This record gives sequence, structure tokens and C-alpha cells, in this order.
Amino acid sequence: MFLVVLVARSGLSMEYNALLGTSMEYTNNIGLTGQSDDEIISTINAELLGNHLGRYARVDLNMLASELNYQENSVADQSRIQGYGFIEFFSASQALSWFISDVEQNFVVDPVLADLPENRVQRRIVSTGPKVRIDLK
Repeated sequence: MFLVVLVARSGLSMEYNALLGTSMEYTNNIGLTGQSDDEIISTINAELLGNHLGRYARVDLNMLASELNYQENSVADQSRIQGYGFIEFFSASQALSWFISDVEQNFVVDPVLADLPENRVQRRIVSTGPKVRIDLK
């Protein structure tokens, strides 16, 4: 919300792109147990992308919402939201800039175990700071 308000207030022109997608996946070992656990996973994705590159600022936004449906009900259906926002302000010479980054992602906790909802965690990472660019010409 902070990023969108900041962009609208600054009067930056943004390019937006929306994507919709679907996929199906068959697996015969969803729990990685060695036993035959047949499952069909259907996924629906909606993604919104936005970006701007101007003289004094760069903005990148990405939001992905997914719905995973397990047709044999071996695992509970799940929804996932992932996204990031990145803003960078440049000095007039572009030698100095300041960035703000906000990332929300769904991670696998233990890669050895099956990729099931109980082996996933939602994390948010916010970072900010200066960048210095030195041309070596």
C-alpha cells in the first residue's frame, strides 16, 4: 500500500501488465514416502506487474496470487500470495541512490521433505539503504 500511494503522489507514469495462467500436474508420490500416492494438482495464477524507469526513480512491482487444488484431496487446497515492491531514487548524477525493497514470499522449510503446505512458511523481508556507483572510466 505504501508503494502504490508513493507512486501515485509522485506523478510517475507506470506500465502495468496482468497475466492469468493455469496448469495441471500429475504425481504418483506426493508425500515423497516411496508409496504410490497419486494426485493431480491444478493451479490457477493471477499476476500483476508494474514498472517505471525515469530520470530520478525506478519502480518495480510484482504480485502473484495462486490457488492450488488437490483433486484426490491427499492435501488440503491452498492459496499463496507472493510479491515484491522495489523503489530506487537517484541523485542528479546517478552516482548516489537510495532503495526500498519489500518482498513477501512462500518458502519451502525443508527441501528434503515433500513440498506440502505443512512444509512451507510465509516470510516478509523489508530492506532499505544507499547505493553508490563509481564509474571507472
